[in-house]
Amino acid sequence: MRKKITKRSVEELARKARDAGQTLLAWDTELRGFGARATANGTVAYFIEYRLGGRGGRNRRMTIGRHGDLTANQARKAAEKYRGQIRDGVDVAQTREHERARLTADTLAEVAERFLALNAKPGRYWSEVRRLLGSEDIKDVRKRPLPGIARADIAAAIDNVARRSPSAARSLFAALRPLFAWAMERGIIEQSPCVGLRAPPAARARDRVLSEAEIKAFWQATAKMEFPFDPIFRLLLVTGQRRKEVAGARWSEFDLDSQIWTLPPERTKNGRPHILDLSPQALAILECASRCDELLFSTTGATPPSGFSKAKARLDEGMGQFLGGKLPPWRIHDLRRTAATGMAGLGFPPQVVERVINHVSGAQGGLVGVYQRHEYRVERKAAMDSWGAEVERIACGEERGGNIVTLVQRR
Repeated sequence: MRKKITKRSVEELARKARDAGQTLLAWDTELRGFGARATANGTVAYFIEYRLGGRGGRNRRMTIGRHGDLTANQARKAAEKYRGQIRDGVDVAQTREHERARLTADTLAEVAERFLALNAKPGRYWSEVRRLLGSEDIKDVRKRPLPGIARADIAAAIDNVARRSPSAARSLFAALRPLFAWAMERGIIEQSPCVGLRAPPAARARDRVLSEAEIKAFWQATAKMEFPFDPIFRLLLVTGQRRKEVAGARWSEFDLDSQIWTLPPERTKNGRPHILDLSPQALAILECASRCDELLFSTTGATPPSGFSKAKARLDEGMGQFLGGKLPPWRIHDLRRTAATGMAGLGFPPQVVERVINHVSGAQGGLVGVYQRHEYRVERKAAMDSWGAEVERIACGEERGGNIVTLVQRR
């Protein structure tokens, strides 16, 4: 039947369809291709029918919406909009299908799991990528279908993190960008939302190194702390290793007879095994560790210790007392920089220091890192022993060349 599509004509169409027990169509007399379809149960839906490509093209019909959800006037306005797009050559039904597929595609969380399953390797790098891709900072974006995530969504998430920590924002961006590139290669998305986004600026390199007075105050303050933080903080300074590496140390990694600590690749940041020669001072600190559990510094027997922020605050307070309240801000990671700077100050070259602290850059970068495989084992042991003795000298308030007494009391 042909009649202008109005509320009254649609209700009449529904009644006739129910009475006849079959589906009936009504075509609008004013807008070409606009119509209504009523089923035998009286349900009515508005649609538009069109053909692209002239006489050779096939007819396509697209549902606009159900009567009740839309009024006849609303459906007509939508049909007019679609007719305009059709005149411009747009296949509106295909566009609708693509949009529906976009909205029902795998979420960021689901695609991230596939990405990690295929690409992640043992080591701290991929552990950190996994943490970032599952972090609360992108919890809302993680629920979204991947094709529906726009550049503005990623920019907003990065900006929110940057307000808290510029370096954390840069790390998050560095984790998201390869994920979206991987998804684009596999046709999950047409374009990465990271394209056109600049990486957040790198955090300004820190150069904070504890002075000799601060090292002495540090040692005095740690002596008043309780297990496990007193040996952990001291071992961080004496060895120059990373906080997670020290806090998560296991007895199976140590050969005390050979005075060697071997860190497996899954516990190092660069995913490489690392052999560290232990100075007498480091060995003395290990005497304070727990012998009852595999984890040296665990208070539960099952997990490494936590609560470093509060422990650091107590340490700062103690150091301030020994320094007369004058303690410039510093971070736990500055102990690592202090150790590296101290070894360099004792005359050890950069390639030796970097191997001691297992840091790959600078002297080990580029062609040197590829072709220079010498491990400097003798020099590394000398560096550790010299730095341990230097810390002991500073902590005891001795001048260079003075007599040094035993620094750590065994428990």
